[in-house]
Amino acid sequence: MANIKLYKKSFDLDSVAEITKEFQRTLVTTNRSYLFFVDWAKVKKNVDKIKTELSLLDSLINSKNLKQDFFDLLSKYPEVAKVLPILLAIREIPFDVIENFDEKTTDVITYSFNKKKGEKLTKEEIESFWNLIEKSGATELFTTVKNFKDYIFGVEVGMDTNARKNRSGNAMELILAPLMEQIKNELGLELFTQKQFGSVENEIGVSFPALLKNKKFDFLFAKNGKAFNIEVNYFFGGGSKQEIINSYIDRQTKLKSVGGEFALVTDGQAWNHNVNNELDSGFQALDYILNLAFVRKGFLEEILREYFK
Repeated sequence: MANIKLYKKSFDLDSVAEITKEFQRTLVTTNRSYLFFVDWAKVKKNVDKIKTELSLLDSLINSKNLKQDFFDLLSKYPEVAKVLPILLAIREIPFDVIENFDEKTTDVITYSFNKKKGEKLTKEEIESFWNLIEKSGATELFTTVKNFKDYIFGVEVGMDTNARKNRSGNAMELILAPLMEQIKNELGLELFTQKQFGSVENEIGVSFPALLKNKKFDFLFAKNGKAFNIEVNYFFGGGSKQEIINSYIDRQTKLKSVGGEFALVTDGQAWNHNVNNELDSGFQALDYILNLAFVRKGFLEEILREYFK
């Protein structure tokens, strides 16, 4: 059951009903932080990896005889071929393209750009690459872009926005990670993220139950043979909240069996639709359920301070 003593100390809340009401009142409308939109470090890293090849490709800008210059460049510098897919915003190689498609034939061309260092391209390979550039319309780039590094930077930004779906899944972790580091430093704790329980046992001196060893955690604080697991999520409205709550009740039970502790940090307006009393059952069964507002007010730090004292 919710640790009323600590909730009262931090928020002057005397019952599960009061805690639930305050929890719902302070829910946020989004889990997006500024780090959600574009991973600029990843974009820059991806561009820097191919900046030499992109500079070589710049020599073809405004070429009067693009096809011939393309052949000459790839003949002399075969490493340039590996950057051709990214011109089309393609990262996965090799890849297939339908060459012709009609009632009678379906010709599929496989494009592979994996060449060993120093290995030359054959005339047929360069011809196939030209075929890709020409038929995809990418030849237009050589008369419109000022330099390929800036162009690819934009391509990478666009491709990274497609990764937002993945980032939305760990947006809560992105928000909380800096605070977790701060708490770790202030309380002198060890902090582990996104690992399996079994992988940290020797390091922290805790033997977790067998059914927990292969489970992955979001955050785990440890010190002097004690472990505190924190799981985070955000509910937009989909999925079974009761199923999630039940899994966390089981997680808490397993951790307590070895002297550990557990807290759930969750948020999202979906918790305001408590039609099946999922939130009530959660507060009845779990010691600690926090939203982002509770965390920002120092409640998580207070919980950890109390546990590791």
